Amino acid sequence: LVSAVMRFGQGTMPTSLAAAVVAMTGFFLAAAWYVTIRSYRQLNSGKFAVIHEMEERLPFSFYKREWEFLEEGKNRGKYWKLTVVETAGPIIFAVFFILIGILSVCGH
Repeated sequence: LVSAVMRFGQGTMPTSLAAAVVAMTGFFLAAAWYVTIRSYRQLNSGKFAVIHEMEERLPFSFYKREWEFLEEGKNRGKYWKLTVVETAGPIIFAVFFILIGILSVCGH
């Protein structure tokens, strides 16, 4: 959008305003992305709580044993929780869009 405005003309909208709108939109999309990842993390935690409860009735607790082997995600040398890794993406984008917003407001 910013490239198109800069290439084909901005009409009555200042380029800095277009950049600010893009920055705000990008920030809110990154925030929604982050919240979605957190929601899936909570959902998976609930599902695994139910699975662990069901495993108590089985002769062997496969998922519980796997989690023990991975030291419950406390040792990053063994396992990084996927949702922790995934949240880096929206945080990076949010920071990027905040910088775009600041630069567009400051006029640089």
